[in-house]
Amino acid sequence: MDQFHTPERTWSAAEVAQLLTGRSALGDLDATMAERVVRRMQGMRFPRGTVIFQEGARNSDTMLLLLSGEVSVECRGLAGSDALMLGSKGPGHVIGEVGLIDGATRSASCVAFSDVACAVLTRDALRALSEDEPLVAFRLLAVLHAVTAGHMRHMMNRLRHLKATLPPDLTPRPDQVQVRRDAPAGPPPPF
Repeated sequence: MDQFHTPERTWSAAEVAQLLTGRSALGDLDATMAERVVRRMQGMRFPRGTVIFQEGARNSDTMLLLLSGEVSVECRGLAGSDALMLGSKGPGHVIGEVGLIDGATRSASCVAFSDVACAVLTRDALRALSEDEPLVAFRLLAVLHAVTAGHMRHMMNRLRHLKATLPPDLTPRPDQVQVRRDAPAGPPPPF
């Protein structure tokens, strides 16, 4: 797509590519490759309060680059019926990248705090990119994997910090923890 429209302005593909390679999104993707990716994306808007991604849903075939607005990232599975807010994302951030890579159910919910405009990359567009420009697709996937690994490390550090703040009687001993070694690893990658 050559232009993306938000309530505030119209973005060129080059400007969206610059946002995509910004520090908060996929900074290790060079500008030329980012623009090739952006040309495969479509514009989309979500009104305030919209559940963009629902935790546990099987619609894991898109990644969004936020152009305007704010999104809260929440997880219900960790806190029972109350949502645990994991963070918020704004312009220049990507959401849904894990689902785009592995096709598994959504691991968290994303809710529009405000009206949101974004650029959307679908799995079909990524597949077409991998057929037409395999080097660009490979580089994008490598950057997405690095971003995902960074998120995982960040969450592990948060869990370690949380565990350190728990009273000793709430911290399970190793003999109390059950690990399922026969659990499936998840679906194979979609490519």
